[in-house]
Order: sequence, then structure tokens, then C-alpha cells
Amino acid sequence: MPASAWILLQAYAKNYGPIEAEDFASMIQYRLMLARTPEELQDYFDIDAFLANRIFQNRFLFQNFADFTELLTSRNQTRGHIQRALFHLLLDIQEPAAPALFLPQYTRILGMRRKSSQILRIVKSHSDIPVLTKMADAPKNILDFPFHDEERKKTAICQLQQTTLSSHIYESVLSQKYHQPFRHENTRQIVIL
Repeated sequence: MPASAWILLQAYAKNYGPIEAEDFASMIQYRLMLARTPEELQDYFDIDAFLANRIFQNRFLFQNFADFTELLTSRNQTRGHIQRALFHLLLDIQEPAAPALFLPQYTRILGMRRKSSQILRIVKSHSDIPVLTKMADAPKNILDFPFHDEERKKTAICQLQQTTLSSHIYESVLSQKYHQPFRHENTRQIVIL
């Protein structure tokens, strides 16, 4: 690991530590309580009729993420599949939109070296997808980007909204667990070394 990355990691670890699946348990349990029918659960990515029925029938037995996942595990439904399905439910990733979310329609620069700023300009001018550096400007940058068709623009906005929601859920768990202020995606700055 580069020395500069190690320094950043150590500084981060002083205020924040690891986040585990169990840290999202209360949010997942809440989402399960909102379900009115098993059919409603089938709208979510990775949740078929069999798993939807098992989740719905057992949702009041939820005590923690690990035990609930184990309860739902069967020969046909692996632990990993169930964990992904529960997070898709939490993140509101529904079946029709899900495949489009897996093909990147924009890229986001998280950090760079100051002396590489010229490379960033070149990448931005030759990219087939928007290159985002400031999240507050991201929707405008996506809408202004010359996509070949409007559907890609809609997918990019959908991806951005999904990524922002996911980041905010993660950040809310992080801020509660480590008693740190919540950091909104739009306030995050690119890291320049």
C-alpha cells in the first residue's frame, strides 16, 4: 500500500471503524415490516416467489441479520443470495431497473494527484460517459452530457439517485455507530494529494 494511502487510512480509522452487515439490521427489519404481501417483495431484485414467501412468513422472527439470513437459507437459496436480496430490499433496487444499474453510465473521480489534473481534463474531454468530480453538480453534468439517446441519460440519473441513496444509508449507519456527524454526498470533496 502506498505510504500516502496508509496515512489516509490511519486518519480515517481514528474516527470511523468497520461497518458490518449487522449494523444495517434495524433498517432491514423496518423495511420488512413495511411489506404488506409476499408479492410486494417479489418486485425487488433477487427475490423470487419462494424467497418472498419465506421472508414474509418469517419477518416477525427477525432478531438480527445473521440469524434471519440463516433462517431463510435453504438448499435452493444460499446465504449469500439471501443477504444480497435483503440489501436490495433495503436499497430499493427493484427488478425492472436493476440490470440497467449494473452498467456504469457515469464515473466519479474520488481522488487524484494535483500534478495529474491535466490528465483529468483529457479524460473528461474524451469520455463516452460523464466524469463527475463534484456531486452537487452531478445531476446537471449528467443532463448536459451529450448521450446518444435519452434512455442512457435517464439510466444515469437513476444510477446517481441509487448511489446517493446507498451512500446516505451507509453514512447514517456510520455516523450513528461512531458518533460522527452525517456527511451528505453533495458536501464530499475530491481528495487531492
